[in-house]
Amino acid sequence: MDLYVMRHADAEDGTGTDFTRVLSEKGRSQAEKMGSWLKAIGPGPLSVVTSPFPRARETAQIAADQMDDIISVRQDERLASGMRTDTGSSLLHEYGKDGEALLLVGHAPDLANLIAYLIGAKDGTVELRKGAVACLEVGRAGFGGSLLRWLITPKL
Repeated sequence: MDLYVMRHADAEDGTGTDFTRVLSEKGRSQAEKMGSWLKAIGPGPLSVVTSPFPRARETAQIAADQMDDIISVRQDERLASGMRTDTGSSLLHEYGKDGEALLLVGHAPDLANLIAYLIGAKDGTVELRKGAVACLEVGRAGFGGSLLRWLITPKL
């Protein structure tokens, strides 16, 4: 399965709590750029699962609006800030389907730690900047069962 992991784009500072912050203008631009880039590389049929926090939901929806072959955009509470790697692995089992790619949109450091776990590295060895997307080839959703194909930031 192809797994795409995207950290939410840049959010406004000082506008409410961590649970209510929305994307900044820069963040909306980042999400649009990454969605357009994903469309250009053509991941094929893609299911999107996002954190329920507004900045992640907006990132997922803006990116999905740029792409073709979106099967669904869903929210999952487990992607909220504080997700553990075993929870991330269970999301792959639940949402991953043969012949479809999966895009998870969430927060740091949770998603970076999930990537590290899947490629067999220690927490803190992968940096996932705001709006960045990583692509993994998942052989199995356990420690070291995946290959990191690439990781790209909106600035690139």
